[in-house]
Amino acid sequence: MVRKNIFKCDKNTIYHQGVCKVGKTRKRTKEINSNVKRINKLMFNPTKRQTDSELFEVVVLKNKVHHFNFLKGRTRIQAVGDWKSSKGKIYDKEKNVVVQVQFKDTKGEKVGKELIKRFKKLNKDLVGEELLYTRTIPIEETSL
Repeated sequence: MVRKNIFKCDKNTIYHQGVCKVGKTRKRTKEINSNVKRINKLMFNPTKRQTDSELFEVVVLKNKVHHFNFLKGRTRIQAVGDWKSSKGKIYDKEKNVVVQVQFKDTKGEKVGKELIKRFKKLNKDLVGEELLYTRTIPIEETSL
């Protein structure tokens, strides 16, 4: 099986596991790909100081979950959400997906804070959610 390079796309587009967005500049493409690589490195290549087990969660619309296919290991859970935007629009029975990734964090939670910051940037640069809900949760016991 030949695997596609997730950081490459033709005709000035951004490749994201089979989904391309047209109109991004090369500089923007490089920034997004650099951010994606750093996210995977933080989550899946822990340093010796990363010893605390944590769970990272992001809640996103079902039709935008493909933007998170770059994560090397993840669990996806379908969910229904209700919320009201800051502009007063009500979203009732919205189809969402909760993406979960277990990772190792430092005692001061530096990795989790960095991941939240990087996912905010990813949302701004690519996903485009009004509010991308992300959080980290400590895990007391795990097999990882």
